[in-house]
Amino acid sequence: MNYTTFADVRGLPREDWLRLRRSGIGGSDAAAVLGVNPYKGPFSVYADKLGAERAEDDTEAMRQGRDLEEYVARRFAEQTGLRLRREYGMLRSTAHPCMIADIDRRIIGKRAGLECKTSKDLHLTRYRNGEYPLEYYAQCLHYLAVTGWERWYLAVLVYGTDLLTFTIERETVRDDLEALIQAEESFWRDHVAKRQPPPPDGLESTGAALLALYPRADGLTLDAGPEDEALMAELLDMKQGKKALERRIAEAENRLKARLGEAEALNGTSARASWKNQTRRSISEKKLRALFPDLDLDTVKTETTARVFKVRGAEMEE
Repeated sequence: MNYTTFADVRGLPREDWLRLRRSGIGGSDAAAVLGVNPYKGPFSVYADKLGAERAEDDTEAMRQGRDLEEYVARRFAEQTGLRLRREYGMLRSTAHPCMIADIDRRIIGKRAGLECKTSKDLHLTRYRNGEYPLEYYAQCLHYLAVTGWERWYLAVLVYGTDLLTFTIERETVRDDLEALIQAEESFWRDHVAKRQPPPPDGLESTGAALLALYPRADGLTLDAGPEDEALMAELLDMKQGKKALERRIAEAENRLKARLGEAEALNGTSARASWKNQTRRSISEKKLRALFPDLDLDTVKTETTARVFKVRGAEMEE
């Protein structure tokens, strides 16, 4: 057996499920560890495994994905004639214990599994010419690595449009499998186990992970080293370039606004420019105090503390 079942997730509270997920690298972490997830990188996975990151809020997209999983599996079974069984166990690779899996379905009578996904019409370009997103590929590879099975199916429901199916054969992806295993083992050994963070990237999720790991400043000051000086110089140079680019963008926008005048939109070019009326309603504290002078507004105010990062060179003004 290539894996062991170390937990039953039926009826498991979300907090306990998240705790179990932190005991290894899961399928949804694989693409981030490899750096092919457009929304999440290695640093976010590191912070999550240390328990620093707050659990993601349950979005409507996440809810629909869970609710439609059964429908996707049923449609896949109808289309392929394969029989499926829901997998309630959380699996751990015996050869690579840092790799765990929480799979959607196993194929009855075959050494194969199924991953169910949902997508939007807007994302159809990601499936052009029989291709599919790299993050899905990495996830299926991960499950092949944990289970040792021979085949993984991917079924993607495109809302109101189509059900797309793909097959990944172990025999044809052996090199990618080996690269994935090495990357995940190295990540766990060199970063998570040693509590040594990987280099941060520019993803928004990495900024959130940094704030989760280091939520408050302690008042200390660090002495800069040679690498800090080089990075600071590079950052200041990019900020100066950004300001110059922002001025050019503002100039182009203002020229288009002048062209529009009182018109609302400009058509007939490769893009469409609009300058529409927009009304925004807000509550004025000044007016509230005038109308209700005895009202204590401090009782309804919320105070939050945030860490604000700034870099200012001698020649820069902010």
